Amino acid sequence: MSKLKRSSDLFQRGLVFINSPMAMGIVAQASSSGVSFLLNLVLVATLSPDRFGEYSAAITVVYFLSGLGAALWTTQVTVFDEATDEVGRRVHFKGHLPPFKWMTVLTVMALLWLGLSHAPTGGAKVISAPVVLSILLCAYGFFLKEYLVRFTYNSSSLTNTAVAQVLFAVTSLTCFFLVKILKVDQIFEGVFISLAAGNFAAFLYIYVRFDFFKTEATPGLSFEKYLRPGMYGAFSHVLSCLRNYGYVYISPMFIGMRGLAEINAARITTSISSITTPPLTQIHQAKMIRKEPDGAIQRSRRQILLVTVLSSLPIAAAYPYLSQTVLSKYDDLFLLVMLWCVQALAAAYRSTLEVEILVQHMFRVLSITNAIALVCTVVLVVVLSYMFGATGALIALIAAEVIASIAFKVLQKFY
Repeated sequence: MSKLKRSSDLFQRGLVFINSPMAMGIVAQASSSGVSFLLNLVLVATLSPDRFGEYSAAITVVYFLSGLGAALWTTQVTVFDEATDEVGRRVHFKGHLPPFKWMTVLTVMALLWLGLSHAPTGGAKVISAPVVLSILLCAYGFFLKEYLVRFTYNSSSLTNTAVAQVLFAVTSLTCFFLVKILKVDQIFEGVFISLAAGNFAAFLYIYVRFDFFKTEATPGLSFEKYLRPGMYGAFSHVLSCLRNYGYVYISPMFIGMRGLAEINAARITTSISSITTPPLTQIHQAKMIRKEPDGAIQRSRRQILLVTVLSSLPIAAAYPYLSQTVLSKYDDLFLLVMLWCVQALAAAYRSTLEVEILVQHMFRVLSITNAIALVCTVVLVVVLSYMFGATGALIALIAAEVIASIAFKVLQKFY
């Protein structure tokens, strides 16, 4: 009888966990990051190392452009959300729904990137106008989807977050494998258009599910309230992207495209932490916005770090198999994989500090910290890439996360 009771208790706890914000957040992030993992897995197994290095540089631009829109707009709308119920929150988000003028901003950024990316590779251009267009659509799709995903996080409606991200995953992968089945040669355009289709499908689901089309936005809303912090946010995002992704453009000068491909191929194996950590960070931010007790905030911070550490364990188990299959074109990447695990932990700790800075509206601290970390990153990537190759570039990224965390803690005391 006691065994039956224990089984029943375990079952009940399982049901509680399945319906918990953490479980829904993990399902949502697993769907979102899972797409990136599967696409990277296919591409790293099928493309040559040099070509995969070029793809790594191209997808970085997608993250930069979509993140720029989020830094200028989404973050401010989220942290200034003072509504106490779903209706008020929906009105707030509808009133600040990202207008299509951001498409113009993203277009200009994409064209600037096109103009600066005419470096020859084997006598051919790295990118083309169709690739730039597909990158633009993909970036704007990410921007729109993440805007309404933030709404679901703020509304504690993580079941709908999970459904939207699952829809994103299914749509993106269906489109991509359709491209593969049809044997369309434009692999870059196929990846980016597939991701764009998934993003727009998820955006439309949330838009319809919460009756945004029936919501009347409060008249007279403007972004003047958000302009100054938005500029700080955009400046900080540019600095952050250069810090996080600068190695993509700096290190090939010393280690070549193959070295860059090795770094990003090793990163694929650390995808579990990219699935588990971001939803916990989003939940952490929502708790800060709702001003929950300090004890809950501290538990949330510990959960993020613990889950990030535990996420590294399956990586060591899976690496021997991956090294013999999808990573067979590369030399031994075990050291790079382990360094990515350390980087994931350092980034998780830094992200908790960054969330707390954002919620307290200390945007200047964010910008100053990222500026300090950026200078250190550029110097370290140049020096360590030259001295130690791909390993040195990755050590530079870890050092940048540590420096950013220290700067956050120090500067926070002065503001």
